[in-house]
Amino acid sequence: MRGISAYTKNRTFVDNSTNLCINVYIAFISSSVYPVYNLPVRLYLGSENPIVSSRKYQGFFTCDFDLTSYPFDHQTCFMKLQLQSAFRDDMGREGSQVQYLGNPLLLEYRLGTFTILSKSQLMDDTILWVSIPMTRLVGYAVISIYLPSLIMLIIGYLTLFFVNDNFEVRVMTALTTLLVMATLFTQVSSSLPKTSYFKLVDVWLLFCIFSTFLIIVFHIIIDLSLHNQGPTRSTTEAETTRGRIPVQHQSTALNGDQSVTPFSPAPLPSAVALKAWDMPRNTPSKARWCQMSVSDIERFARYLMAAVFLVFNIVYWLKAYGFV
Repeated sequence: MRGISAYTKNRTFVDNSTNLCINVYIAFISSSVYPVYNLPVRLYLGSENPIVSSRKYQGFFTCDFDLTSYPFDHQTCFMKLQLQSAFRDDMGREGSQVQYLGNPLLLEYRLGTFTILSKSQLMDDTILWVSIPMTRLVGYAVISIYLPSLIMLIIGYLTLFFVNDNFEVRVMTALTTLLVMATLFTQVSSSLPKTSYFKLVDVWLLFCIFSTFLIIVFHIIIDLSLHNQGPTRSTTEAETTRGRIPVQHQSTALNGDQSVTPFSPAPLPSAVALKAWDMPRNTPSKARWCQMSVSDIERFARYLMAAVFLVFNIVYWLKAYGFV
């Protein structure tokens, strides 16, 4: 006979009442009649030698994902196993466990420890629920979404430190940043499943777009304030260069052996030069439609955008890691 090794295997209720018996037949050859004695002999007790039956199944199951916290989400899937040809009173689970033998690192998730729900939660021994926790890997999302958008947002914020009378450079830089972030938002939205609710990555990209738009609004306000203040030193230099300085023209008659003296323009009067260079770059006069100077508006815009960015990031990352 061959026995089945059941080392470290837990017995079931069926094993307690299972006995292995061998019938021994004894025949007396010396007599003409051959009496046969049937003597049952019990070799193994069922309580000491459990019988284990194993089967291998292959199936597919679906899982509903909640992508509200994407890409910092944690998903929990459930796998249901049910016996269709067993009575509820004859089934029991003692020391049940699930062991995953594959690689826990998937393409986008990391698998946790598989657990079986307790009997008190199921109220039915014929059904076995297995919980599968999964944690998303955020490395790819940080590199491809958060890092580029953060760099674009910093570039847009640095335009508030440009020279205030160079409106074209400031606005074109901010508009280019806004266009890049809008393109990034479109690519990310097209690569994710369609949902009727906002995800955390959507909130981040919308914040970057709105912040850049607010920076452009501040640039327009600064430019309007500059035009309402009056001329600056740069505009005075341009007007002086265009020919508003009087030049004396001289004519010389040619008489015999007289030589012609080369013409040289009159030097710039010292009073006009001093007036052009002594004019301040930004006059301290207030704008007509507001009570703040240009420097005050720039300082307010820098502090406001920095404060909004700091408060948003505190709330956002606390929400992303489950503290809010």
